[in-house]
Amino acid sequence: MDGKQLLKERSEMLNNVFALKHNKRVMLGSNSYTWSILDAGYRLNEAEFDYDKLEKVTRLHHERYGFDIYTDVQNRNPVRVTALMGGGFTRVDDVTESVWCEDRCIMQDDEYMEFVEDPKKFYYTKLFRRYCKPDITIGELKVAVREFNLWAAGNVARNAILVNEYGCLLYFRIFPQCPYEDVFQEYRGIKGAAMDLRRRKKELKALLDKKYELETYPTMLGGLEGTAGGYAGADTSVFEGYVAPITLAFLGHTAMNHKQFEELYWPYIKPTLDEVQKRGARVYIHMEGDGLRLADFFEDIPKGYILMHIEQDDPFEFRRRLPNIAIAGGMKTTLLGEKTQEECVAYAKKLIDEIGDGFVLDQDKMMSFRTDCKGENLKAVNDFARSYEF
Repeated sequence: MDGKQLLKERSEMLNNVFALKHNKRVMLGSNSYTWSILDAGYRLNEAEFDYDKLEKVTRLHHERYGFDIYTDVQNRNPVRVTALMGGGFTRVDDVTESVWCEDRCIMQDDEYMEFVEDPKKFYYTKLFRRYCKPDITIGELKVAVREFNLWAAGNVARNAILVNEYGCLLYFRIFPQCPYEDVFQEYRGIKGAAMDLRRRKKELKALLDKKYELETYPTMLGGLEGTAGGYAGADTSVFEGYVAPITLAFLGHTAMNHKQFEELYWPYIKPTLDEVQKRGARVYIHMEGDGLRLADFFEDIPKGYILMHIEQDDPFEFRRRLPNIAIAGGMKTTLLGEKTQEECVAYAKKLIDEIGDGFVLDQDKMMSFRTDCKGENLKAVNDFARSYEF
């Protein structure tokens, strides 16, 4: 079966997943990041700086394990770009087999209103704090931009390999996520953003409103209409090959209580979910941390619109609590990395049998470290799941 036929078959299976309808077998999702580089036999520094090797990793990962849907196509660490910018933001460590990212903030705690008053000026004057050395020149920036375009083109090429050659689907597309995620992950950092929920709530709310108006809302509409910009050379006018037109990634909610989420996160997510339903579209939600404590926000959404990848939540409890939401995840990396093939297969069978329809069997965590998984365990699980009719 060629790539086009496989993509059609997988797309039809995915339609059933969203609608919580029955498929003959469970779909398989890959949540593998730098683990797949190590599994391919490369050192991280060796592969991360070599786009040809990253393509080989992508091909080998699929040919070994045969997933239906992919999260990462080795596009997470643009280390050749950040190295040229001289900021030391990203460091690849082959001793610990890990990638280190400094928690470097763009915004000081008294600079919220500078963004609100002039976002463009803010970006031009503050953004370099995170990524660049203080004395970077225009010439060095131009070289880094050219390298960024090469990196982006490599991402597009690897996407095309998975979709066109192997007939697979991709989880991530356009990200109109809550503006607080930018504050949490980049502007103020985890600690600063969490403290500002109480210390600078008024200024934070003003920034969130401005970002939503100028960036989030237009990106959401563009994503749903197929007009939002992607990587250089990407065809974002069609949705073929993607799980959904838009993606929401939740991480900042982990620092919020229920009331804070209701006031400072949900108002920037709810319009997106409303628009998705209005258009009969779909959304993929990558829910890091715990999501079940927020179940009441999702319980009235009709089935057919959301596929949510869960991480720390119990998948069986999640299915009972939110029977209207399709689930991805569930396969514990603590099993894949530490237990036997038999134990891993037995747990995979339990997930498939008990969660049933509307489920993608995927790893619960982003597999980044060698100890996250044994290749033989992953292969045993996937071989079983592909042949198991439930």
